[in-house]
Amino acid sequence: MPISQAQFDARFPQGILNHFINNTNAKPASWAASAWTEAVKAGVDDKSPQGLISREQMVALLVKLNLLPFAPGTGAISSKGINLLKQYEYMGKEYMVCENGVLVAILSRDVEGKGNITYGYGTLFYNNDADKKRLRDVYGLSFGLKVRTPIATCEKMMHDYFATRYAGLHNFTKDNDMWIKQNHFDALTMHRYLRGTLGSDTQAMLKTMFANSKNKHTKAATLKSNFSTKLYDAMLADLKKLGNWSTYGNGWTSRLKDEMELFFDGDDKRNY
Repeated sequence: MPISQAQFDARFPQGILNHFINNTNAKPASWAASAWTEAVKAGVDDKSPQGLISREQMVALLVKLNLLPFAPGTGAISSKGINLLKQYEYMGKEYMVCENGVLVAILSRDVEGKGNITYGYGTLFYNNDADKKRLRDVYGLSFGLKVRTPIATCEKMMHDYFATRYAGLHNFTKDNDMWIKQNHFDALTMHRYLRGTLGSDTQAMLKTMFANSKNKHTKAATLKSNFSTKLYDAMLADLKKLGNWSTYGNGWTSRLKDEMELFFDGDDKRNY
């Protein structure tokens, strides 16, 4: 049987909650209720060790609920972050192949007009022998325009690309002992998906924002009021260093605003 809330509460690691109490306006009781609901969804039952949830399971659930940060050097983008990213990487209806109202494939395109081809959800392959071989050997696709890429392959390309982006972000948080939450990780992964790296202005601002973040946890509202404009300006400055700003600047600016909503509010609703 699913674990009961009474069993769950009996083993609830209150010390973890107390340590991170300044991260949210929610009360510990509501954290416990939310975490218990997630535990049941995750299949935790009354036959778990000692009939109760373990501390490790508890930590994992709190991270999933965006109540605890990732330890430095860890983290992965959430489904919310992935869905928002996809909205910016579809590249228009003319490249979407639908059957009975369901998206089944995305056509490849030359976004920059330089002979390099973008597949799926924004995965770029350069016009060279190495990328052509990787495209053929790993994904079974030819190099060219309007190549039909099945959605399953688009998803694989995207997650393979995430792996390269995670490494840099993991190293950055580990090197700076930076404890960031799920919404922060999502927004920064989206930014690196476009830009390739975290620019120097962005890195400097993040170091300031999350200095001593292991032991000093700032409420989300305080973080937003003190740093939302500064982080936006830093990330915008880094984007402007990319080529083709005159062509893509408006779209990149709109995307950055959604990234800021995700970073500070945990959603993509424009409200500031």
